[in-house]
Amino acid sequence: MTREINPLESVPEGIGKTQEKGQEEITRLLNRSEGQFSPELQKTLEKIDFAKLRQLFLDIALRFGIYEDDLNFLDKKRIFGSAVRSVDSYYDLENNIIMITQDKANISHYEARLKLKDNTGLVGDEKMLEVLNREKKAMIETYGSVDLSTLQTLVHEEVHAISKHICKSLYEQNVDKWTDVWLRVHQSGYRRNNIYKKQLNAEFYPAPLMESEKFLKVFMVLNEAVVEKLAREIMLKYLENSGWPREEASVFEETVKNKSKPLSYAREVYLLEAIIKKLSQKTKKSEESVWQIFIKGLLEGEKFDRPEERKIFEKNFSPNFLKELSNLSTWPSWHSKRHESIEELKAFMERYKL
Repeated sequence: MTREINPLESVPEGIGKTQEKGQEEITRLLNRSEGQFSPELQKTLEKIDFAKLRQLFLDIALRFGIYEDDLNFLDKKRIFGSAVRSVDSYYDLENNIIMITQDKANISHYEARLKLKDNTGLVGDEKMLEVLNREKKAMIETYGSVDLSTLQTLVHEEVHAISKHICKSLYEQNVDKWTDVWLRVHQSGYRRNNIYKKQLNAEFYPAPLMESEKFLKVFMVLNEAVVEKLAREIMLKYLENSGWPREEASVFEETVKNKSKPLSYAREVYLLEAIIKKLSQKTKKSEESVWQIFIKGLLEGEKFDRPEERKIFEKNFSPNFLKELSNLSTWPSWHSKRHESIEELKAFMERYKL
């Protein structure tokens, strides 16, 4: 979908400056010692038919009136490997790039360190390699190969990239005793981040500068659930005639169709599918037609701010359903808040008998 990177009022930095910053980040990443990505990730990306993948995304976009010129599908020039030893994969809205975890490179990194003659200061490397190899085994059992796991991650982030995006900022300077007062609004699909921050002016408070910040995230769970469910559907279509080894593709297909092993955002997708099923039963519409409405919302940046939309959820769930859904949070498996977010999600589903 089109990306709206727009200034609000009183912004000293307009759209041109924003685009310039995006190019600066790309240049910085290209100039890293490891370059754009590791040799291992490069080999994986070379296996992917980006033209075929792009066409699958375009087919979906066209169903909702989004034409090719407005499709923000990212080619290899805007895909970068996360730093070695990092576990981050994400779509960077402001810079319009995708960062991918380099699983194979991470394993190679620790294998090389353990082979060093002088192992001084490498405490924990053997344990880390053990963890990475255990994760590699799980990837093969769930996705069919590490490469297919990487492809699924890439497709997930590409779905984020084609979602509706809004990025706006408001800056003010020297407001009373405050300076650098700014508001940043990000929307990606259903998810909205609103950040308000102000910093005390050094003229009034010489040292140290104090900061006040408010940070609000809404519809995190719904957004990731819709993105992941759509990514799985795209993956299945891609694997049908992409030439990918069948022995690997069949493992992923089995995992998705029979839910034999947990994929990324398994609980979030389960919640979404339960909501779709219940709405289907209540409204007498097919589950597929309800699902298409959720995809449309992702691509158009649905805010649930129109009364007729809110009434659907109020009538079929409760007046507080959307608010409670919007407050659910989701975190990756390694994050300290992951367990807490899972418990919140489970309680929500029990409360609404989903």
